Amino acid sequence: MDEQQEAVDPNVAAVQRKLGERSVIGLDKYGVDTTRQDLGEVEWLNHLQLELMDAAVYIEALLSSVSLVIEADMRKSTGNTY
Repeated sequence: MDEQQEAVDPNVAAVQRKLGERSVIGLDKYGVDTTRQDLGEVEWLNHLQLELMDAAVYIEALLSSVSLVIEADMRKSTGNTY
């Protein structure tokens, strides 16, 4: 690893590490990587759309969960039990 890579933001480094790990898992699971030539642009966009819809569902679930916790904490701190 060169000096510039070592000075990288630790969050960027963590994402880079996870991308590398995910690449290995994907190759093991599907036997191909993103250089595959059997998918066209529309198919890649469909894959991306499905992944982003999953992400939106995960965000909604977490927001709902976090909102419930924050609401309960606020009730506890104000003594309001409605």
